[in-house]
Amino acid sequence: MTIREQDIKLLWGRSANRCAICRCELSHDKLQVGAIPLGEQAHIVAQVSDGPRGTSILTAAERDSYANLILLCPTDHTIVDRDPARYPVEKLHQIKSDHEIWVSHSLSSNGSIEREAADLVYTTLIDGAVESCELLAWRAWTSLALAPIPEWPRDAPDRIFGFAQKVLRAAWPGKFEELERAIQTLAVVLNHAKEVFMEHAHMDPDSGRYEADRFYRMV
Repeated sequence: MTIREQDIKLLWGRSANRCAICRCELSHDKLQVGAIPLGEQAHIVAQVSDGPRGTSILTAAERDSYANLILLCPTDHTIVDRDPARYPVEKLHQIKSDHEIWVSHSLSSNGSIEREAADLVYTTLIDGAVESCELLAWRAWTSLALAPIPEWPRDAPDRIFGFAQKVLRAAWPGKFEELERAIQTLAVVLNHAKEVFMEHAHMDPDSGRYEADRFYRMV
């Protein structure tokens, strides 16, 4: 598993680019040369079971989620992982919480918090569109939908319906209205296409895909 971009942005934003222990300013850029240390997205419960504080019921995805990450400088990251008895899971969660409260009271303005929340909404929905609608493989799966025997992947209807529900429930910030309309249009059009296709489709036991006799006219 890898840490999702939205979790990275949330962690750095809520930490104000500062180490949760020493509160020194940190850099995102590994190539930056200077006095600012490189920030490290440290795992509270280790990413692997044999790592520091690795014994846990958390799944791999949960271990890489924002809730299990704390932003640290390289020095404090080393100290924390070398002495898990001094820094158990509960203590690191408390350190993270205390730091984020300090940031919200000392450094953040209402405007920056609102921008952070808006950015998270957009990032989540864009990531959802890419994953649920298979945008990275768009040409491959849509070409099958237009083949002489139209086909859809077995999980496509559920993924598209799930994306439409996520868009329907979203609390839109109103920051980028054209982007919001584009996401909403994508969800509505794809969900309608799914409903029409499924009216004519059946599951092919050999391919494990939905297939249908062509029910549309090419123009």
